[in-house]
Amino acid sequence: GIRYHCVTGVQTCALPICSDFAIANDIIFNADKTCCMIFQSLTFKLRKIPKLYLNDKVLKYVDAHKYLGVFLCSHCKDDDDIQRQTRNFYMQANILLRKFYHCSYDVKLMLFNSYCSSMYCASLWTRYCKRSISKLRASYNNAFRRLFGYALDCSASNMLVSNHVNTFDSMWRKHIFNLYTRLGQCNNVLIVTVLSSDIFHTSAIHRHWHKMLYLL
Repeated sequence: GIRYHCVTGVQTCALPICSDFAIANDIIFNADKTCCMIFQSLTFKLRKIPKLYLNDKVLKYVDAHKYLGVFLCSHCKDDDDIQRQTRNFYMQANILLRKFYHCSYDVKLMLFNSYCSSMYCASLWTRYCKRSISKLRASYNNAFRRLFGYALDCSASNMLVSNHVNTFDSMWRKHIFNLYTRLGQCNNVLIVTVLSSDIFHTSAIHRHWHKMLYLL
């Protein structure tokens, strides 16, 4: 764990265990690439933001950061990460169009299902604007239209279902269901404890999963 002295009213704070561990194991932490983010509570706000030091260097604070391919934001909204996925759909569609447009129908269908049916961490999205999801859905539908030569005003549902391809919403529900199933089958004590707690059953992510997976 990291020992730190970060309380309201304290303006400076060091991370000694990180520094000691780095020295003992001949590891160098790059303070220039390390950043801090504050997730403020709705009921409690920090009056003073403490300065954090790593290897005697002050760490910078950011409002958003890309970590392991996912955008994390201090306001805990998922719109930035949804925009990342929107750009990814268009990027994959352009690659397929440029390299495989003249391939056979079966080849293009296999490529689309392989490269445009994955939404990394989409099962964790809970706080977002409807506009962000609408743009993401449109990018998925337009990617298929462009690859297979459909008109932009054609029905997306009929187009995808007639080609035996998941619609955007069904693909999203599958991502959620797969994660929910894996968590339910996990034997990790911490995960089992969280899933059986009242905190999880009243959380935003549980409400969102229930709304997406079950007809009310």
